[in-house]
Amino acid sequence: MNATYGSLPFAEAIKFLLGKIDMPTEKWTDVMGAAHNRGFMVAGAAKKDLLADLHAMINKGIAGETTLADFRKGFDVAVKKYGWAYKGQRGWRTATIFQTNLSVAYSAGREQQRHDPVIMQEFPYNRFRHMPGERSPRQEHLGWDNLILPATDPWWKTHSTPLGWGCQCWIEPMTAAQAEAIGISQQAPNNGTYEWQNPSTGKTEIVPNGIDPGWNYYKGENLMGEP
Repeated sequence: MNATYGSLPFAEAIKFLLGKIDMPTEKWTDVMGAAHNRGFMVAGAAKKDLLADLHAMINKGIAGETTLADFRKGFDVAVKKYGWAYKGQRGWRTATIFQTNLSVAYSAGREQQRHDPVIMQEFPYNRFRHMPGERSPRQEHLGWDNLILPATDPWWKTHSTPLGWGCQCWIEPMTAAQAEAIGISQQAPNNGTYEWQNPSTGKTEIVPNGIDPGWNYYKGENLMGEP
């Protein structure tokens, strides 16, 4: 069977967001890592009804029913309705909430698609891609651009995109012929790690260099089994 990657209906990203449980938080560090695969949270949105409204708006965004401009209008209504004194400028905050949730959902959905046995057979390799022309590129991400490894390599579990706030990198599936033409890496890169103390828990965590705290997890893990 000749499968074309991306030809599957993109219900996976929608399912990923719809399946999340609303988790009110005070700070963005209250819930970290893979917990984001199962919970929907917006830093500082501690009222359950407020969070439910924001979640519903994001669900419409991933379904293609609304834009960032639409989300901003709904955001203003929710802020007034619940008296939410959020932090940050409106433009930045709304863009961060909307774009981050959609970006992670798309990534989770693509991971789900890649785990289809037919897709895995035809596209057994992944290539890391960095967004060209990014204004403030992370040097590690630039170094990983065009890195090709087997799709089953453990490196992808900690480096599934996005890898931080504003990260626009993505993972491209490749056939064996495509991967061989560009060059398959013999070993996953090791850029070292750094220590980060979570101010909410006081726990010190070890994070791979090049990844923001809390982003070194497998996006969409709750949608799939092992590759």
